[in-house]
Amino acid sequence: MKPIVLTFTAFFVAALAFAYRLGDKLTFIHASSIEGKVVIDEKTLADYCDSQESCTGIMVVKIND
Repeated sequence: MKPIVLTFTAFFVAALAFAYRLGDKLTFIHASSIEGKVVIDEKTLADYCDSQESCTGIMVVKIND
């Protein structure tokens, strides 16, 4: 097995959102540039990322109490 080596020349986070469970769907809360306010998105996080050509991945951070 070969190790995986990653080299970053630059690292950018383009947006910040909070995961939010809406019924049985994992959605998210974010500041919508279209609506001009913070919204609970109706799309799942996966569907949103699939619809955004510029979405190359997500970073997950768990906040501990």
